[in-house]
Amino acid sequence: LFNQLEDKLGGRLGILVYADGPTVSASADALSLEQWRAVLTASLDMRFFCAAELARRCIADGRKGAMLHLVSKRAEQSGVGLSASSSAAGGLATLSMSLAVEWGRDNLRSNLIVTRLMDETSPDDVAALRSLGNLSAYYCSDYGSYITGSCIGIDDV
Repeated sequence: LFNQLEDKLGGRLGILVYADGPTVSASADALSLEQWRAVLTASLDMRFFCAAELARRCIADGRKGAMLHLVSKRAEQSGVGLSASSSAAGGLATLSMSLAVEWGRDNLRSNLIVTRLMDETSPDDVAALRSLGNLSAYYCSDYGSYITGSCIGIDDV
């Protein structure tokens, strides 16, 4: 995947931005192992392995890099039927901080934005989406190069 993207873009990747993973709505006692694993695989496992691949490439080349994880409010609060999705979102928050500590010395940053916009959007959310885009761009830019391991919530302007 990384080789294909780098070939298509004509250069090395240094920024990785993730949107929130899938949601399975099922009460905890009715949740199957397959449903649980599908959510955690897409929402947590794949993000970890993509982050690790970016880190390997950046460290090997001596390049800086940035990882930004966009996650729903389920990282901070849950609801009925959201045990798998909330567990994955909470795990991603902790993973992001761990990666920041582990790879900070290699000039790799990892940050998290928690927003309701990962759960729902409406035509009225144009300003909020613009703010989310601006914050995301800042985190990944050289202007935000001193920020790592942070978790910030953003919803309304």
